[in-house]
Amino acid sequence: MKPTEILEKEALCVEEHAPFCMAECPMNFNARNMNMLIEKGDYKTAYKQYKKAVLFPNIVSSLCEAPCEKKCKRTEAGGSIKIRELERVVTERGNHKTELVKIDIKMSKKIAVIEDGLDSLAIIYILLGKGYSPELFTSKQEIKVTDDDLDFINDIIKHTDQKLDKIHIEKLTEDYDALYFSGHTKEMFPDNPKYFFAVSTDSVIEKISHGKQTAVSLDRFLKGVSITAGRKNEGSYETQLFTSVSGVGDKSPTPKTGEVYSMEEAVREAQRCIKCRCMECVKQCSFMEKFEKYPRKYIREAFNNLSTGIAGMVCRAATPAINSCTLCGLCGEICPNHIPMSEIYRSARETLVKINAMPPRYHDFPLRDMLYSNSDAISFFRHPKGKERSSYMFFPGCQLIAATPEYIKPVYEYLSNALKGEVGLMLGCCGAPAMWAGQSDIYGQVMDKFKQIWDDAGKPVIITACPTCNREFSEAIPEAEIKTVWHYYSTFGLPEISAGANADEAKSPSVSVHDPCTSRNRNDMHEEIRTILKNKGYVVEEYEYSKNMTRCCGNGGLISYSDAALAKEFAAKRISETRNGIVTYCAVCRDFLANGEKPVYHILDIIYGNEGSERGFRAKTGISDKMKNRTELKKTLLRDIWGEEPDEDAKEYDEVSLIISDEVHKKLETRLILEDNIKEVIYEAEKTGRKIVNPKTGYFTAYKRIGIVTYWVEYEKSGELFCIRSAYSHRIQIVEER
Repeated sequence: MKPTEILEKEALCVEEHAPFCMAECPMNFNARNMNMLIEKGDYKTAYKQYKKAVLFPNIVSSLCEAPCEKKCKRTEAGGSIKIRELERVVTERGNHKTELVKIDIKMSKKIAVIEDGLDSLAIIYILLGKGYSPELFTSKQEIKVTDDDLDFINDIIKHTDQKLDKIHIEKLTEDYDALYFSGHTKEMFPDNPKYFFAVSTDSVIEKISHGKQTAVSLDRFLKGVSITAGRKNEGSYETQLFTSVSGVGDKSPTPKTGEVYSMEEAVREAQRCIKCRCMECVKQCSFMEKFEKYPRKYIREAFNNLSTGIAGMVCRAATPAINSCTLCGLCGEICPNHIPMSEIYRSARETLVKINAMPPRYHDFPLRDMLYSNSDAISFFRHPKGKERSSYMFFPGCQLIAATPEYIKPVYEYLSNALKGEVGLMLGCCGAPAMWAGQSDIYGQVMDKFKQIWDDAGKPVIITACPTCNREFSEAIPEAEIKTVWHYYSTFGLPEISAGANADEAKSPSVSVHDPCTSRNRNDMHEEIRTILKNKGYVVEEYEYSKNMTRCCGNGGLISYSDAALAKEFAAKRISETRNGIVTYCAVCRDFLANGEKPVYHILDIIYGNEGSERGFRAKTGISDKMKNRTELKKTLLRDIWGEEPDEDAKEYDEVSLIISDEVHKKLETRLILEDNIKEVIYEAEKTGRKIVNPKTGYFTAYKRIGIVTYWVEYEKSGELFCIRSAYSHRIQIVEER
């Protein structure tokens, strides 16, 4: 999506569209803003805004038919806001003498206003403020104005007791540049571009509105510019604003104890206003809540950031927001116009990468982790043992093999038995981290490599255990037949599990399913998981936001690497939304939701009888353990299934033995420092002697640049063991003079 295409989506956001009261009001008065000012007790500002909109506040607040109240959203929950009553309070409490705004420039064009209706008075009022000197012609013998709204009439030239017959009108047509006829419609006169006419209505507010609009037309006509351009939303119109009253309690209008609301009553009534806005996506997204904006502003920022960046300078302020979206797509499901914020931000990241403006700190670690998952240390493909082809290819995904490697072999054996030994196996990563990071070139390379392996294998049916892998392959290889492993468990039945340590543990009969955001709009996947749980004897109590409306666990879009605190907010919110234990079918979701409050299971825990409480409360798998698990799994599978002895890719620093306390281990996890990184630093320091010692503690400090990251380690040596005291990293390169 190009920056210009991103900007096109801005118009889809209805948040800044007029509230219902304003759109229905012929004068476009924003009663929502008035109500907020009343709540603050700022009647003076409220009156100023009211007068500017309606021109004649005394008249309108007394005689307006209040069409705004009929469209007030509060009507659906207790009754409309008493807008006209509040306008009366504002007019009474906030009224202050305001002089007619005049400008020094005097317009030479002459305007004749025929008869003195409210429409005529509105025209005169507005044109006086634009520098014109309109003249009023009326058949009345006298005009006497006592209302403060209309006292400006006393200051203009009046032509009273006029005989406004055909001859007089012809004379006025010759002498004046434009004429407005109040109380007369076009059908009564010959065509003449100088003539402007009234509309047939008995409504006070519509007459004033027509006068206001006609004043604009007269001004444009006399200046020789388009009368119609840019006037789409004058008068009453249908707003596109979407506001739900769900959760808004019914509340009846505030009764009056006097002729006009008291100030206390006015505040209570104003507080009934639900301040109608289209904030549905913001209400449900921790990311949008944090940055306190709505899609229109996010889209504009993304566009400005990218267009400025292409010109050579990126607005850094918008980059954190671009990298803090989970790309989960829930906002698009909620939005009445389905604005694709996830696609907008994914495209924005891709553009930042292409113009070399994406800070490496956001996605460096997950990209390196992805590339390692696809390296020879972990990735491989094998046909079924003893066969030269595969009808099926099982691809468990990089995170499942990292978090729960113990399930991969039994799942593969189950599939092999169910599908008559025709299943091959491939370990690796689908490339989703590169897609989320905006690295389209790297993603293309990963997917091209997978396609080649799949094609060489005879284009087998791809079986995934990860919803993200399933989505990526479905979009990148539309010609492939892709199934989930859950399809086979729900269709062919569950494996028989021997009674084990957890078999007799009491289990809650009810669970809630957290559907990963990458399973959105995959009804087949949703039902497969629920069928498995039903077959295991569970009752599913659905989240309010589940299946196609599911929330993100907090790791979507790699935000745990760019904004760890926000990622935790997402996870905490999701955990709090159910009273039950949680079951999910994404290894990352399982780890992110596991915080010790509730048992959280991967569906494979349920399938293989490991739903004991201890299993549900296990901590998330650490980054170093994930790397070890993947490496060891490859060796185990090759030995146990294919009878191969894997190559041992020993590294020099493997001989370094570490002691790491729980406290330091937490620091390493937070700072994304692998044990291998620490070993490499210490090995280099001990080999070269390039280290410094703190004379007070006896601790050594050493550093080494690995890739684009410089790692620092503080350690203590005890015999052949190295006790790690602290470690950190940065991307500043240390330059030393030899």
